[in-house]
Amino acid sequence: MTSEEHIRELSLRVTAAPTGSKEYRSAMDELQAALKANADLGRLKLARLQAALPHPSSTNQR
Repeated sequence: MTSEEHIRELSLRVTAAPTGSKEYRSAMDELQAALKANADLGRLKLARLQAALPHPSSTNQR
């Protein structure tokens, strides 16, 4: 299961659970953790891409 699929599944659990219930709180906590992990991974991928690209100032030098 991809992280996006996992987030979708957790979102469905949150919306299906009665507001304020233990099930709701548990699903919400898991969803928040999954979203944070997904965002952290996205930031890491972006940083790696930026590090692999030449810096704009170095491409303007002749």
